[in-house]
Amino acid sequence: MQIKDISKQLNVSVRELLAFLKKRGERFLTENSRLSAELVGLLNQQYKPDGGKSFQHGLSADESIVVEDMSVGELASRLKASANSLIVQLLKTGIVASKNQLLKKEDVVKFLQSMNIDFAEKEQDPETELERLIEVKSSSGQELRLPVVSIVGHVDHGKTSLLDFLRSTKVAEKEKGGITQNVSAYEVATKYGNLVFLDTPGHEAFALMRERGVLIADLVVLIVALDDGVKPQTVESIKKIKELGATTVVALSKVDKVKSDRVDIVKRQLADYGLLPDDWGGDVPCVAVSSKTGVGIENLLEVIRLQADMLDLKTSLTEPAQGIVLESMIQRGRGAVATVILHKGKVCLSDYFVCGDTFGKVSSMTNCLAENLSCVGPSVPVLVAGFSALPKAGDLFEFATSAQVKKHKQKGKNVQARTKSQFVFHDAQFSVNVIIKAATHLSKEALLTSLEKLNVQEGQLKIVDSGIGDINEGNIELAATVGAVIYGLGVKTHRSALAKLSKPVDIRSFDIIYKLLEDVQELLDKQKVQKVEEKQVGQARVKAVFKIKAVGVIAGAAVEQGALQKDAKVKVYRDGTLLGGGVIKTLQKERITVTSIVAGNDCAFIVEGFSDWKLGDEVHCFVESTS
Repeated sequence: MQIKDISKQLNVSVRELLAFLKKRGERFLTENSRLSAELVGLLNQQYKPDGGKSFQHGLSADESIVVEDMSVGELASRLKASANSLIVQLLKTGIVASKNQLLKKEDVVKFLQSMNIDFAEKEQDPETELERLIEVKSSSGQELRLPVVSIVGHVDHGKTSLLDFLRSTKVAEKEKGGITQNVSAYEVATKYGNLVFLDTPGHEAFALMRERGVLIADLVVLIVALDDGVKPQTVESIKKIKELGATTVVALSKVDKVKSDRVDIVKRQLADYGLLPDDWGGDVPCVAVSSKTGVGIENLLEVIRLQADMLDLKTSLTEPAQGIVLESMIQRGRGAVATVILHKGKVCLSDYFVCGDTFGKVSSMTNCLAENLSCVGPSVPVLVAGFSALPKAGDLFEFATSAQVKKHKQKGKNVQARTKSQFVFHDAQFSVNVIIKAATHLSKEALLTSLEKLNVQEGQLKIVDSGIGDINEGNIELAATVGAVIYGLGVKTHRSALAKLSKPVDIRSFDIIYKLLEDVQELLDKQKVQKVEEKQVGQARVKAVFKIKAVGVIAGAAVEQGALQKDAKVKVYRDGTLLGGGVIKTLQKERITVTSIVAGNDCAFIVEGFSDWKLGDEVHCFVESTS
């Protein structure tokens, strides 16, 4: 069925139908375009007088739905409804999703409320994730384990430079844009014993990474640059440290760049935020250091070791292995991999494990020096391959038997849905569709959070899809279909995907997150939806209709009010009902082409977008202005 035919059937203008379809990714349509049965059904659902109440479910009046994150197919099953009808109804509420798409809990609640369906909150497990993590980290057994130390603080305050000095490397110089963009784990040998350091990003977009770093570590080193003082991400780190009760040491960096009075000034700032230095009567050691000259580094390591010894970190090598995922990503040839730190037990090659909603069998392990390992114990950061799907940072990694893995698999959790696209929707008219690909799980989370903040302000962005790993053929095909821009953070584009590209697709790759966000902001600024105001300037009534084979359908009319103008927009009414509209492409008076006709005169015109004229039709002429 053509759009112009369904326009008549639904009594909705072609322009309105085209605008509705464009919002849902259907571009390059005209009034003569033929629509699929699915799109015709969607338009019927949207514009029928029953307001979409035709959606049928099989729940009785006393039944309710337990709300949680779930796939569209699972929600349809719980509603005892067809998945296709649910997909159509979700579209009406602004949620575009396929049968296997994961719906966030808040979207499920929004939909159920719109349909007046009762729902209940899922009962919470009394053992929360935080409690389980604390339990895993708690000291047990008789063997000592290495302290895990998280480095946190504001961007460019010297976190990675400190680790560079300790490891005698030049990582900071190699970092894109001079900022850390993922969680890195290193085992460092010192004269006070080996220490495991976690380097976290300082950019504001990576708040979640810093939180995970504080949560996972035994001890936190807060870096504060003496030449800069306490900054927003410093404050955020302090709040998280105090919330979790983390043992903390403060490293006052860049002492070589400032005068001696800056040390007391920054200590005063820290005290204002609740971190009272130990030499001021508090319990937080503060050590002035320079990663450039090495001043204070040995003192800092000694303080860290003393604080760690006070924690009396013990473990058991005989208990089943338990640890925590620091970061996860997709690696070519290895699939889903994750950086894991064990807190108890050992993991060896070919061991089975469960991890959050995923599971697997260890196929390879490498340490921070890229050395292959056959077994690993507590506190050693190791990259593990063999996951059935991508785990989340912060997931518990636990040894399991093959029978336990089989049982875990049979729980029917929709693991793949977690790594599929996540949509961000607002009520405003969308002007930009984007697809997001990032190198790691936490990078994707940071990017989506930052983009959502942009969208709250702009209301013009729709994240069509998001994922981890390089940009592939599926991403490009989707972008071509819905007219989306692909943004990649720290990823590449497969050559094979580009070779099969049939339509031009805008692919923008970045190594630095704030450069990507700046580009998105520029794109939004260029395509801001302007407010369009219509002003009626004339009205005419059709008195004759001429069908000329080589020209088209011409309407002869008498101008009754104001004026008709060439290239102006018109709306056509019949017996008070809006039939459609278009643009006046030709306008003549007595066979002479003119630009306008005022009231009291007859004229003839052709309207692009409407041709089904009848005698007596009213033609309202409008001009548009933007603000």
